[in-house]
Amino acid sequence: MCYNYIKLIMKDILQRELDGEVIRTDDHDYEKISGTIRETMNLASVFNSKATFDEGNRELIAGILGKELDESSIVAAGAVVTKDVPPNCIVAGVPAKKIKDIEI
Repeated sequence: MCYNYIKLIMKDILQRELDGEVIRTDDHDYEKISGTIRETMNLASVFNSKATFDEGNRELIAGILGKELDESSIVAAGAVVTKDVPPNCIVAGVPAKKIKDIEI
């Protein structure tokens, strides 16, 4: 077997996806991706069913993002975030762009 092929199959499928590699639905690890998708859809459904924003929502978003949600990121409604948002600013638009810095 080619060394690069062995390296490829040993790499986590989620990391391969993040690296922009094409993932086939017949990949032996595809269930990991589909499981993550189902889990994220469930979290998003619970989030969307809440009437108000509270700390429980922050935890749901952290579960979807896979990391803690910073209290100083303001993202406008309808914005599409395609990369990390700088701290202490407001972003808006499609794709989201920094509108202004905020004082905390």
